[in-house]
Amino acid sequence: MKRRPSGTLVALAALWLCLSCLDITSTVPAIASITPVILPFPSVVKGDSSRDTAGAFAPLRLIAYGPNGNPLDANAVIVRFYAVDSTGKLFVDSITGMAFGDSLSPNAGVFAHVRQANGVGGFIQTNVVSFPVVPAPASATRSADTTFGFDATVAPTDTLATGLLSQPLAVTVHGTADTLVQKYVVEYQIVELPPTRAGASGPSVVLRGNGADSNVAVTNASGLASLQIRVRPQAIPQDVQAGQKTDTVKVVVQVRYKGTTLTISPSDTFTIPIIGVIPTR
Repeated sequence: MKRRPSGTLVALAALWLCLSCLDITSTVPAIASITPVILPFPSVVKGDSSRDTAGAFAPLRLIAYGPNGNPLDANAVIVRFYAVDSTGKLFVDSITGMAFGDSLSPNAGVFAHVRQANGVGGFIQTNVVSFPVVPAPASATRSADTTFGFDATVAPTDTLATGLLSQPLAVTVHGTADTLVQKYVVEYQIVELPPTRAGASGPSVVLRGNGADSNVAVTNASGLASLQIRVRPQAIPQDVQAGQKTDTVKVVVQVRYKGTTLTISPSDTFTIPIIGVIPTR
């Protein structure tokens, strides 16, 4: 008999998806809009129930909003969650939102139905959100350290110009038996960086990825996640920007499963020398 998620495993879920856009608008007066299904994590591990980034059991979620823009009380709406999986390996408890991955299913997804608790109006359906069943992560490897020679002539202020972005700091998440783990979270943290220039504000460098400054990346279908170092010209020391001095950025990466940190080879720390380079034009 296949294991299924139990309602007793319900826990508070950390928001994984940003509530950046409300994708459905309802004609039911009491429900003005709803979020997509909010995943506690971008995937569920084979043989395990859904968890959040800290490793705690966590359900799928959804927030419904009233005409005034405020979230509706959970008792005011009925939400039901469903799996979309042609292989039948992803199971979702429709009431609690807890999910369970029976076997690998890279193309599985989930959606939800929402309606008013008083029965007025019909169900509103969300779009399908990808929620694959993936191998259990066992270890990770990272790309080699390289010197970051940034183009100090691009702009005097913050910009997303490619000359101010380093090579990707890449991490590959591995399962057992040479499997690769897609849709898995890799956390990045800058632990050493050049001092902020006198009179400037904010850090001299930040991490960039997923279309925004970020400290988190998610692996692709090849198990690869990456962020880049972004130099802030108005904050980086002038001698580093002018190519007169080399400084260092250190970035620690972390991959966790069930709250345990996995081994990363050759180490969990990128050490990147940085210096301004005036390109030949």
